[in-house]
Parts: sequence; structure tokens; C-alpha cells
Amino acid sequence: LWDTGSNRTYHGFLTADGGSGEYYWSIGETSIASISQIGRVSGLKEGMTVAKVNDRLNNLHFATAPVFVVPPDSMSFLPSQVEIEIGLEVMLPLRVQAEVQIDGKLSMVSFGDCRYMPLDLATSSEEVFNLSIPASLELTQLPESACVGVRAVANSVGNTKLTVTYRG
Repeated sequence: LWDTGSNRTYHGFLTADGGSGEYYWSIGETSIASISQIGRVSGLKEGMTVAKVNDRLNNLHFATAPVFVVPPDSMSFLPSQVEIEIGLEVMLPLRVQAEVQIDGKLSMVSFGDCRYMPLDLATSSEEVFNLSIPASLELTQLPESACVGVRAVANSVGNTKLTVTYRG
């Protein structure tokens, strides 16, 4: 994840399982991203690199994963409940994607965690809902391709159009 408008560093996690359970992590292009020994990836500048994990006890057991540090290209809400009673809340899952080149073809890839992405929320009628992006939200509470949820608490009867804008 890359925020071109600030010096903020974004992070994601890679996981491994199997083998001895003891792993060594490395990253190909250290100017693009870094990786810790627990699989925490930090984006440093725009680009693509490859993360590698090796089993510490058997170097022949390894896996690789592409790491893209790119700005978002599209955002869309995933299908979800949108009608609620006054005083209740609904979580609206948001998918953020970027277009990247994989094996010579342009593909859309989804961001894994957008909870700290600089997003602005606006509605066409501010009386209907209070909106927020809860930082404490567990990503496991969202559909697989969503990277953040927008919490909407119903204040009054009505309808509104919700707009999310990336500030980058």
C-alpha cells in the first residue's frame, strides 16, 4: 500500500505454515519494501518485489509471494445489508484495488488492510447516518476481498448516498 501524499509507512502481514514452524523471511528489493522475521511487510516506495520465506531447518522448503507497493486505482462497496432500524449500525465492506502488471498482463489486485488509509467519508444527507472507519475492526469480520469497513449508525428515517474518497 502506498500513500503518495505523505511519508506514512503502511504495513501488511504474510504468514507461513508447515515445515518446522521456524521461518526466515527475506525481501528481494529492499528499497521497495522491508520484511521482519515475523512476516510484517512495510512499503517504502512504489514498485514490486518478492517476499520469500524459508524453513529454518530445511532450506529446500520455501515459498514466495509478490509484494506490490502501489496507490489505489478503484474502490467499491461489496454487497451487504443497507437497511437498518434507527439506533442500530451496519458495517459496509469496502474493497480497494490497484492495477498491476503480473506476467506481462495488467491485473486488478485487492489491498489486504486499508484501516489506516487516508479516506474521506461523505453523505448526501448527513442527518441519516453517522459514519466512521473503526480502527479496532478485525479484518476477519469482513468478507475476504474487503480491506476496511465503514460503520454507519442510523440516526433518522431516510436514505442517502455514501461517497468514499482516497486522499493521496
